[in-house]
Amino acid sequence: MRMFLKEAGDAAILALDSNPSRRDVLPHVDNVDFKVVTKPSDLRELGRVYDLAMVALPSRVAPSYLRVLADMCIDTVDVSYIATDPYELQPQFEKCGAVYVPDAGFAPGYSNMLVGEAQRLLGELTQVDIVVGGIPEKPVGPLNYVVTWSAEDLVEEYVRCARIVVNGVTKCVDPLENVVKLQLEDFGELEGFYSDGLRTLLKNVKAVNMREITVRWPGHLEKMRLLRDLGLMDTKPLRVGAAEVAPRDVLVKVLEERLSAAKLGVADVALLEVRASGEKGNYTARAVLRGSVEKPATALFTAAVFAFSGILALRYDLGSGVKPLENLYNYREELDEFLKRTGVEITRRLSPG
Repeated sequence: MRMFLKEAGDAAILALDSNPSRRDVLPHVDNVDFKVVTKPSDLRELGRVYDLAMVALPSRVAPSYLRVLADMCIDTVDVSYIATDPYELQPQFEKCGAVYVPDAGFAPGYSNMLVGEAQRLLGELTQVDIVVGGIPEKPVGPLNYVVTWSAEDLVEEYVRCARIVVNGVTKCVDPLENVVKLQLEDFGELEGFYSDGLRTLLKNVKAVNMREITVRWPGHLEKMRLLRDLGLMDTKPLRVGAAEVAPRDVLVKVLEERLSAAKLGVADVALLEVRASGEKGNYTARAVLRGSVEKPATALFTAAVFAFSGILALRYDLGSGVKPLENLYNYREELDEFLKRTGVEITRRLSPG
């Protein structure tokens, strides 16, 4: 975090969170202050003195905060895994001349920028496969997985409809209905599921077939399907004694307590491959970050893209309205250099069809 804050130079930074104890995790940097915020309306009390808002919230609460920021006409960069369409906020941001960069993370995020570049180089695309995952270096029981990011949004991946494009038609599929078998260089056999990461790509990229596949170590998805089928991912509260508890809240808490990569002392790997083919040839990009217990790769990769997107919004005139990263592909080389300084290994290849 400290290395990314330095990129902001002497800018005054105000960190907001609903949990007062989060103040303790902030690095001791002179230009960073902290304030407790518990509801979207609290943002209005801050006034409009800030040039940029960086939003990283659970998907269930992020939209209400984003709507307030749009009304306040503040440039906004968002990494939240929201289910709503970012373009719903287009009228507010465009009208007041502010910019909104959604999905500014690992994937969706960096993946969008690569697909945007592929479309520019290849023209209309026939096939786009985004293969992505943050996984432990080796399978870790009992789920062959460890938690390196929001457990709440991790569970959301398994229950939210995954939108893919098949023969030019957008379809909504059950993420756990089909398991995709994969062989990836340096990792061997993995399994994957369709995840809802295409989002703005569905509007801005023309492809006959397009899908995002999130990868896991073999055996993980069968166990997650069992948890879901038992109702442990449901949000409807159940009465337990005198209390009412949502099963998903319990599952999220258990995952945070029992499968935290930091608590288990497990290092993870963040890997991403974008494979695209079109009328002018084939495009392949691969990015891998190997983390440590102290610096988990999935969180670090996400934070790096998030930070860079904020730097773009501060340094450049990106225009107004919704500006997803697939439309900012001209900054790809600059982002790659930023990621490489973070430790990301990146390869790209363009070949004739």
